[in-house]
Amino acid sequence: MEQPDRAKMSEGITWGAYSYSSDHDVLRAPMTVTVNPFSLDQMFIGFIDVTDAGGNLDVGWDNQIGSLAFTVAK
Repeated sequence: MEQPDRAKMSEGITWGAYSYSSDHDVLRAPMTVTVNPFSLDQMFIGFIDVTDAGGNLDVGWDNQIGSLAFTVAK
């Protein structure tokens, strides 16, 4: 894997994690984060407790799980 150019990173020319700016976010929503008693090796994204009215979007990685409640638009 090619290493990022540190000079470009400091100038903000690179993309991804090296020059993140919230100005480019498409969506941002507050999540409730809980600590899991076990660690996940792979990132997990899933819809939990889904009903016709809504449910939860869960994102888990390592020992943390973020949960976001959602409702279905009518």
